[in-house]
Order: sequence, then structure tokens, then C-alpha cells
Amino acid sequence: MTSHNAIRDSIIEMSRRVGKYNLDVPEVKSLMEDIERSKPGPDFTEKVRQVLQPITAHISTKNIEEISKSYPEFPLQQSFERVPASEQGAIWTALGMTNMLLTTLQMVPQEMLQKIEMMTNTMMNTMHLYL
Repeated sequence: MTSHNAIRDSIIEMSRRVGKYNLDVPEVKSLMEDIERSKPGPDFTEKVRQVLQPITAHISTKNIEEISKSYPEFPLQQSFERVPASEQGAIWTALGMTNMLLTTLQMVPQEMLQKIEMMTNTMMNTMHLYL
């Protein structure tokens, strides 16, 4: 799995967790459909980075009110409040991990990242043959 796949998988997980309680909200449903149709890769990762960049300081504090201010056209706070508290923790965890991964990826040159991922995939494929 590449880092781009991990980012997309995390975004899909968050989208589905919020979406299942907000299918009647057109903005949420449209966003979910866009995410589901997306392909993992540098373009999707960059899009996620641009969306999360204005709110990175508020992710660790779980400040949904401040995060919502960055996206006034989207009913984020209302949609999040419809999600049961038991699900909200998983969403915050996924969001924090995604943010951390995006930050880490910015520190690693693209060429080096590709080599690391290629080596990791080779090792995983080899291990899979022996399991």
C-alpha cells in the first residue's frame, strides 16, 4: 500500500462514518460520492492537503466549531453533531493520523518516498508468498 492509498482510505473511512448519519444532507452526499470516485495518487493527496491545511491547528484540539468556520459553505458542524459520540472518536483519530501522514510526506522528497514504497511493496509481496 502506498502513502497515497493510505490517505485516500482514511478520507473514505471518515466520509463513510459521517455520511451514514447524514445521507439526507445534499452537501455530505455529494462529497461522499466525489471521494468514492476519486483515485489515490499525488493529485488526491494534494487536494486533501489543501483542504486540511487551514485547520491543522484545530485537529488536535478537536475544535469542530473553529474547523467549521474554515468551510462556511458546508454544514460541517451540524453534520458532525449528528454522528454518535462513539463514532466521533474514530473520526478524530483518522483525521489526526491523516494530518500526521500528510505532514510527514512533506518532509520526504518524492523520489525517496517512491523508492521506500517500492521497496516496502516488494518486501510485502515476498512475505505474502511465504505466509
